[in-house]
Amino acid sequence: MVLSPKKLEFVVKHFRTLESTMVTAREMAEKGAPEGTVIIADQQTHGRGRNGRTWESPQGGLYLSLILRPNIQASEAHKLIFLSGVAAAQALGELTKRRIEIKWPNDLIYTGRKIGGLLCEASSLGEEIKFAVLGIGINTNISHFPSEIEGTATSLLQITGNEVGNDLVADGILKEISARYEGFPHSFPELLEEWRALSNTLGRDILLDGEKVKAVDVDQEGFLIVVDKDGTRRRVVSGRIEYP
Repeated sequence: MVLSPKKLEFVVKHFRTLESTMVTAREMAEKGAPEGTVIIADQQTHGRGRNGRTWESPQGGLYLSLILRPNIQASEAHKLIFLSGVAAAQALGELTKRRIEIKWPNDLIYTGRKIGGLLCEASSLGEEIKFAVLGIGINTNISHFPSEIEGTATSLLQITGNEVGNDLVADGILKEISARYEGFPHSFPELLEEWRALSNTLGRDILLDGEKVKAVDVDQEGFLIVVDKDGTRRRVVSGRIEYP
């Protein structure tokens, strides 16, 4: 069956403070909120990162969740993180006139420091996706970070020396998402090429769950391909990676 392209129309709902934009978006999606509904908060009290980790969400950041109802199977939901990653990196690059990179699978990086993070959660019935929620957190106008992350985090303010409107950042990211979602998932091979060009993971030694390996590529599904110390090539579906 060939499915017609889907064009996004955004409805933005803005909040000063939320527990989590992901929680609010999920609740709204369960109640039938349409595709394209965007939840934005200036601050989160219990922001969520990948694998249930806490995402520090102070005033001065952009915290955004987008409801999608894509024509894909549940087994393809992970591909949406590539769409949001490329879209966010491109939008931030255009805004700052600097190269923003992607660390597999879900970090946005500038000169080795994290400027943002990505999240994707899906609700499915069997192989049918009912909805997906894309989460994007960007350090926009944060001038100082807690001591435990100040050496590994950065913000648009620190990069450019100027404050930037969160509305401007959100608008740029949503436009880039919309441009790529219309052909998704049939355009995933082209999206992967964009991702490869923005990756700061491929071609380097990494620590995968503590084991030193070399990241050499992603496969056609977006899973990481690594080579370990004895030359064995393997596919990584999930895992925590660090740069030695």
